[in-house]
Order: sequence, then structure tokens, then C-alpha cells
Amino acid sequence: MNKKFVALVVVAIVLVAAVVAVAANTKSGSGGSDEIDLVSSGNYLKIFGNANGDHLIDETDVNIIQDYINGDVKDSDLIRVTEEDNGNVYYLADANLDGTVDEKDISYLRGIIDRTGEEMSLIDTFGHLVTVPMTSNRIICDYFATAELLMLVGVQDKIVGASNALMVLSDYYLQGADLDNVVNFYSRTAPDYEAVAEANPDIWVVSEDYAPTYGNNVNCPVVGLDSLVFDFEDIYSSSPIMSALLAGYIFNNVDKAIEYVNWYLEKWDMLYSVTSQLSDDEKPTVFCTGYDNHVVDQSVNQCRVFLSNTVPYKAVELAGGKNIIDDCSSLPDPKPRPTSNVNMELEWISEQKYDYMFVHCTKYTGSGGISSTVPDHGYTCHDPSEYRAAQDGLGDIVPFSNSCDPDNMYLMPGDYMNGASGGILSAIEIASVIHPELFPDLDVLEEQQEYIDLMGFDYDVHQGVFFLENA
Repeated sequence: MNKKFVALVVVAIVLVAAVVAVAANTKSGSGGSDEIDLVSSGNYLKIFGNANGDHLIDETDVNIIQDYINGDVKDSDLIRVTEEDNGNVYYLADANLDGTVDEKDISYLRGIIDRTGEEMSLIDTFGHLVTVPMTSNRIICDYFATAELLMLVGVQDKIVGASNALMVLSDYYLQGADLDNVVNFYSRTAPDYEAVAEANPDIWVVSEDYAPTYGNNVNCPVVGLDSLVFDFEDIYSSSPIMSALLAGYIFNNVDKAIEYVNWYLEKWDMLYSVTSQLSDDEKPTVFCTGYDNHVVDQSVNQCRVFLSNTVPYKAVELAGGKNIIDDCSSLPDPKPRPTSNVNMELEWISEQKYDYMFVHCTKYTGSGGISSTVPDHGYTCHDPSEYRAAQDGLGDIVPFSNSCDPDNMYLMPGDYMNGASGGILSAIEIASVIHPELFPDLDVLEEQQEYIDLMGFDYDVHQGVFFLENA
């Protein structure tokens, strides 16, 4: 559905005031829940019954359905949504998904609004149609982002299963969970399904698109909440916004979800309102790579690069930088996931000059492993010496030593990319480094602490190891 058609729908149903307050400027920041402008972006909250597609499921939606029943709203005025698996198209107003919008949907919708119903249906952030229980007492989750979202909406005590990365870092990511009774299913990419069955979950929350595979192996619904990347062209189409709102409705804490979305929009606007005004000549060149074998073994002739669909690439854009990788005429094909890097030969990048380099670190991988190559850092690391030595040694790496000033080379913690901040913390780190004159008071650790407090964790950011300034 295009934006013009959406506008006609809104006018026809006389919902302009109820839907949004900032449709004229989808790049504006936050300030109140009425400024979460999903409708003009086309990024509807796809919970069935949400007839007007905005971020609230309320009496406005009931009234639309009633007006449709009364003949005051036409079929063509109802919002349609598509689920990706089979390409099926549904009316968003069809709360009970029986193929007809009628009085039964009003009754069903009221069960969602007042939480007296048994279940609700939605299309998750990966386009899968899922029916979830209204109350979930046993939850399993796959990685950092989903654990943070569960903490945000206050259901961390109901986590009964988690991946190995979360178990290893349970002192932080599984705060509030009954750890003696949390099952480790090890890899999020190839989970131990017997362990999952032992956990006996009501719902499985995943940050990557594993739902079709998982769905064939478990009885519980698998919901994709992708909070890993923002959309640089349309912030309201960003998956972190939708993931938080879906989590708020699934786990009955909509107010907290809206608080997160407003935080997210505020941080976006803080950066975008400044960096979007920069000319190309005012943007430093930036190379993003990953801390991998090519860093510690100079016989390796490939390096990791992050292409235009990835979190680090978009973070550079938002921070007001220019990705040097755009100058390469023979890039490999991108992978579909926004956290997925690709490998390319070192020859081209070793011949380039760039102003800054950022090296992404993932110590605890989604496959359940712990990298022996990547320096220790993060929430449960309290000694920065290993991380500091790794950062100080970046300038000695032959492929990069002639390309960039060693004082402009920085490590970037995996927590900034793989958590529920949607890459905003990555962008804040980069902006604070490459544009200190534009953001003189921007302190990435202070911003991270604000995020930690918003999530609800009991933690002082200075206990861990994340961003290190160069001397």
C-alpha cells in the first residue's frame, strides 16, 4: 500500500487526529507516543485487529471495524497486509483471522485490548504469520537483542531457555531469570531441540529469521523480533521500532515499549539532524572491518567488510561518515542479514587511504562458541588490558598500517551491534570519534548507561569494557 493510498484511508475513516501528529516529517525526533508515525511510513504494527495500522491497539480500531460493519467504511479502505511465507493477503482489521471482518472481530479485539483473550495473531518482523498466547509464562530466547527486549518489557523471570552466549554472560543478560532452571540450547543457528523440549516453552523469541526451521521442530510459536538495524532512509520503517512494539503487546508492557521507541527516535534525531546537513566533502572516510584471523595472522589474504545492508555501514552513514567500501567497483554479494559481513581480498583495501577505521568485535558467537581470536570485552569483562592491547596493536597490521593513522583506529564492541539498540550505539561511538566538533558533549558510555537503565538492567557501564579512547 503506497503512502498516497494510506492517506486516503486515514481521511476516509476520519482518523487524522487519532493516528499521528508528525506525518509531515518522518525524520523528526520523539517527545511523546503520539509522534510514533508508523502509518505514513507504511510500517504498520501488524497485530490483527489494529485496523488503522498505528502503534496503539485501542477503541479507535474497534470503531473502524464497527463502521465497516455499518457500511461506512469500504473494503478498499481497509488496510491489507501480506505474510511472506505464502504471499497471503489479509485485512489487518480481521482480528480473529477467519477471513471476514465482522462483529466477531470486535469481541476478539476487546480480548486483546483488555488482555482477557487467549491469543492474538500477528506478522512478525520477518514477515511470518504467528499466533501467540496472551500470557506466556515460559519463554526462550536466542541472543543478546532478544534477551534485552525481554528485560525491557519485564518478563526476564520467565526465561526458561537460552543460547550458550547468554548462559556464559548470564550475570548480565539473564538478570532476574531463575538460572538454576534455565536450559542451555547452545547454538541459536543449530539449536539442541531436545534441550528446547526440556524447557517446554510457551513462546520462542528470535532475533534472526530462523522461524521456518524452528517451527518444524517445536510446538511453541516462534516469533521474530529483529531489532538489529535501522533504515537510514525511513526511520519509522526500522525493525527495532516494530520489535519493541510487538514485544510490548506480546508481553503486556506497551508503555515500556513506547518509552524505548521514543528513546530510539530521540537518539536517531540527535545524530541525523546534524549529519544529514553535511556535504560529501565534510564526511570523513571510514573503513569498517571485523576482528578476525586477518588481524592476528597476516598470512591471511582476506578481510571482513560490511556492505550497505549491515549495521556498521549504516552506523557510519548516520554518524556522518563516508564508507570507503563504496569506492570499490568489485564488491562481493551481500548476505541478507544486517549483521552479516562478507570477505574480500585484501589487495584493494590495502591500497586505500581513509580517515578512520572501526573494527567490530564479537567474542561470544551466535553459534554458541567463544572466539579465541577476539579480545575479551563486554559486560562481564572487568579488565580492559586485553582489549586495550588489541586496539593499540591495530596500527601494526600490515594491510592497514599505511592506510590510516593508528590514532584513528578503534575497536567497536559486539554489544553495540548485536543488542536491541538497533545499531544506534554503534553510530554514537562513530559520531563521537569522527565529528567531535559537531558533538562536543557526546559521551558514548553515558549514552550506553542511559540505554542500560532503559532496558532495566542493574549495571554500571564502567564495570565493563566497551569503548576505549585513544591516547
